[in-house]
Amino acid sequence: HIHAKQMNEHCKRVVLSQMHNHQRGHLQYRQLPRNILASGNMENNCKRTLMFSMSNNDDTNNGIVQSKAQQQITEDRISSILLFVVLPLLSYILPSLLLDLRMYDSLAIVKRALIYSSAAAITIIAAARGSSDDVTLGKRLEALTAEILPKSLIANVEDDDDDEKEESVAKKTTEEKKEEDERFRQLRALDNVNTETQSIALPILVSSSLAISFFLIQLQNSNDIFGLGGGNDIISSSAFLSDLLSSVEQIQSVLLPNLIILSNACVLGLFVRAELDRSLRAWWSTTTTTTAGVDSDNDENTPLTLSSPPAILSTALATVLLTTAYLAPPSYSWPIRNMVCICLGIGVSRAVQLPRLGPTIAALSALVLYDVYSVGMELVNLGSAALAAKTAVATAGGAETLDATISAAAAGSSSAMKTVALSKVGGMASSATPSVWQPGLLEIRLRGQVTDLLGLGDAVFPSILAALALRFDKMKQQLQQQQTDNNNQILPAYFTASIVGYAVGCISCEYAPGISSSGLPALLFIVPSMFFLVFAVAAVQGDFGELWEFNPVKEEEEKENESLV
Repeated sequence: HIHAKQMNEHCKRVVLSQMHNHQRGHLQYRQLPRNILASGNMENNCKRTLMFSMSNNDDTNNGIVQSKAQQQITEDRISSILLFVVLPLLSYILPSLLLDLRMYDSLAIVKRALIYSSAAAITIIAAARGSSDDVTLGKRLEALTAEILPKSLIANVEDDDDDEKEESVAKKTTEEKKEEDERFRQLRALDNVNTETQSIALPILVSSSLAISFFLIQLQNSNDIFGLGGGNDIISSSAFLSDLLSSVEQIQSVLLPNLIILSNACVLGLFVRAELDRSLRAWWSTTTTTTAGVDSDNDENTPLTLSSPPAILSTALATVLLTTAYLAPPSYSWPIRNMVCICLGIGVSRAVQLPRLGPTIAALSALVLYDVYSVGMELVNLGSAALAAKTAVATAGGAETLDATISAAAAGSSSAMKTVALSKVGGMASSATPSVWQPGLLEIRLRGQVTDLLGLGDAVFPSILAALALRFDKMKQQLQQQQTDNNNQILPAYFTASIVGYAVGCISCEYAPGISSSGLPALLFIVPSMFFLVFAVAAVQGDFGELWEFNPVKEEEEKENESLV
C-alpha cells in the first residue's frame, strides 16, 4: 500500500509514522492499515489516499488469487480426464483391437506410444504442480504430507453429529486451521538442507532403495536363511535350536511377504486417494480458491476434509482401484495398475524437485550413470552368456543347440535391477509361481503376456528438469507483466522444450540397440535430449546466464525479509 503510485510522498511519510507507532503495540502486520485509518492522528486526505490504495491493491490481489485458483482448477480437471479416463480407455481398447485385426505393425507402435504417454503424463502433471509447490524442502514436504494424510474422518464425523456444530467445513475457526497447519510443522527443519545436499542425497536414496528391495526379494525367496541345510555343526548339534530356527524361517516366509504387500497397499492407497480427491474437488466446486501455494484469510476458502463428499468418494474409489490392481487377473487389471503407478509417480515427483539448474544437472547426471551401470551390467551379462554359449557348442554344431544354450545362460544371468523389476510385475507369465504385483513399473500386456515395461524413474526424474523449466517460465512471465502491464499468457518456452526433449529421448530409445532383448537405460537418452533443447532455447533467447543463476529459494527469502522489514 505504501509503495502504491497513487500515494504522494507526504502521505507516505504520515502512513510510515503511524505504522511505526502501531507496531509498538505489537499489532499484526495485516491489521496495520485499517488500524491506522481508525486512528485520529492522520489527515483526512491521507486517509482517503490510503483507502483508495488499499482498495486497488486488494482488488488486484484478489484477482490474482482467483485467476491462479481458476487456472489450477482447469489444470486439475484436464489431468483427471487424462489420468482416469483417456489413458485407461485407450489401454483397454487399442491394443486388443489391433491384435484382433492382426495389424501387428500398428500394434507395435501403439503399445510404445501408450507406455510413453503414461510416463509423459507423470512428467507433465508433476512439473505443473511442482512449479507451484514451495521451493524449500521442508515446507514442500509438509504441504504434500498434509495433502496425502488429511484430518481424521472420525473426528470430523463426531463434530457433525453435534447439532450446534453442523456448520460447513468452510466455517472453521482460525484456531482450528492453525492446529491443522501445525500437524507436520516438524518437517520444516528440512528447510535448512541446501539444494546441493539434496542433489547428492537423491542418487544415494535411489540406489539404497534398490538395494533394500533386492535384499527383501532374496530374503523372501530364501528357504534356508540360517544355513540349516548347509551342515552347520553348531545348529545341527542342538535339536531344539534347529527346530526353533526352522519355525522362524517358516513364519518369516509367510509373514514378510504379507507385511510388504500390506505396507505397499497402504502407501499406494494414500497416494491414489489424494489424487482422486484433488480431481473430484476440481469438478465438485468452482468456488474453491485455496490451492497449493496460495494462502487465503477467508474462512470460506478452507479446504474440505475427510467428511466432505469428494473425500468420501475418493476414499471409496481408491479402495476399489487398489482391490482391482491386486486381486483381478493381470490381463484385465494392468491399465488400473498403470493408473495407480501414475498417481504414485506424481506424488514422488513433487517431493524430489530441485529449484536450481546446477544441482539438477549434478543429480540427473548421477542418476543417468547409475541407470547405465545397472542396466548395462545386465547387457554385459547377456553378452558374456552368449559368448560362453558359442564357445561351448563350437564343436557340437547345430543352431538349435546354440540358441538353447544362449537362452539358458541369459535366463540365469540377472542383475539386481532386473530381479526387482520382475518382482514388481508379479513375475513373467511363464513363471510357475508368479509373485504378487508391486508398484514401480508401467506395463503393457497382451493376452496375459508382459510385452512392454518402463520404470517409474524414467518419468519421475525427468520431471525435476521440467518443473524447474516451468518455474523459470513463470518467473519470466511475471517480470514481463510487471514491466509492460500486459497480463496475456505467453508460451512457456523452456517447459515446452523440456517436454519435446522428453519425447525425442523416448523415440531415440526405440532406435537404440538392445531395446528388443533385455531393455536399456532410458534415462541415457531422455535426460540429455531434454537438457539439449532447454539449453538451445536459452542460447537463442540469451537467457543462459539468468537460467544458471535462477534461485527461487533465495528470491523467496528476500521476499520474506522485505515483508518483515
